[in-house]
This record gives sequence, C-alpha cells and structure tokens, in this order.
Amino acid sequence: MKTWDEFEKEISSVDDIEMETIKQKAWMVSAIIRQRRMLGWTQEQVAQRAGLSQSMVARLENSTQIPRYDTLQKVVLALGLRFELEEIRNQLG
Repeated sequence: MKTWDEFEKEISSVDDIEMETIKQKAWMVSAIIRQRRMLGWTQEQVAQRAGLSQSMVARLENSTQIPRYDTLQKVVLALGLRFELEEIRNQLG
C-alpha cells in the first residue's frame, strides 16, 4: 500500500481544491478504519449495516481510488460517526 507522501507526489498536478478534497476523503477513510477496528467489527458487519457489499468496504479501506461521498456517508453513519463542516475563514480570503 502506498504512503500518503507517495500518493501525493502522483497527484501533484491537480488544483488546490481537488487536492484538499482528496486529503479530506483520505482523512475520513482513516477515521472509518479506526472506528471499525475500535468497535471490533468486520468489514462484513459494516457492509451489512451500510447496505453495501463487503468488497465495497474493502475497496474503500484498501484502494488508492478516491471514494464517492455517498459511499463514505453510508459507512460513516453505519459506524455511528458523522460528517462535520468546519468554516475555514482565513483560507477563503
């Protein structure tokens, strides 16, 4: 599996907004994995609760593909987590 630094070098040609989107999704995937492991759940258990296949959860956790937000949201809710929006005043100018 690639490290974030290796992956970041590959995607260095994308614009700043897209890069931030990728970073945020990567952070969410990390939080999903931590929560699943903390709960002691299998990928199959998460998949059943989220209405997804086990292979979809495995791809979410192990793939370098960027997951869709609707897939992330299903898994987040199944794990008892939630999305939060944070206002970023200084970065928006």
